[in-house]
Amino acid sequence: MVKVSVRADRFNALLAANNMSQRRLAKIAGFAPAYVSQIITGTRHASANARDRLLKALNKIQKAKGKHEYTFDDLFVIG
Repeated sequence: MVKVSVRADRFNALLAANNMSQRRLAKIAGFAPAYVSQIITGTRHASANARDRLLKALNKIQKAKGKHEYTFDDLFVIG
């Protein structure tokens, strides 16, 4: 099994730039806020499904603002 971690610095910068809390992101992605926090802090590794849902939630906001949509490589790292 490949472990994938969040690039916490980029992820937090993205949230701040969009004036978004982890709680709001969790709600949009359909997760419990604690789960999103654990993924961002690295205490849990995001599954492929979780990564996809987080990216879709973030890109939904980006698309609405007419901004750059993020890819896996922008926010996650293998290993």
